[in-house]
Amino acid sequence: MPEPGHFLVAVCQIGAERALKQEVAARHPGLRSAFARPGLVTWKAEAPLGPDFALGAVFARAHATALGSLHGDEAIVEAGRAIAGRAPLRLHVFARDSARPGEE
Repeated sequence: MPEPGHFLVAVCQIGAERALKQEVAARHPGLRSAFARPGLVTWKAEAPLGPDFALGAVFARAHATALGSLHGDEAIVEAGRAIAGRAPLRLHVFARDSARPGEE
């Protein structure tokens, strides 16, 4: 299994990035904002984050921790299986917001 990564990514409603960053800063002072774009925010952690890291942020629609450096499809699938154990792997795919609420 790969070493846990130091990065966290979260998706949110477009326009909620600032609120999400503020909420995470208050809950997890060890995370530093790394990159953001509409609907997506990332952080870098002082220590590696495991796959069971709980963000606990109401402004995040979904979040995930980085698996670390992986090269090739087989390595990615192997890492996913190692984390999932005997549970089935699941991929969450959703359409990205194209407008702020009320601008559709």
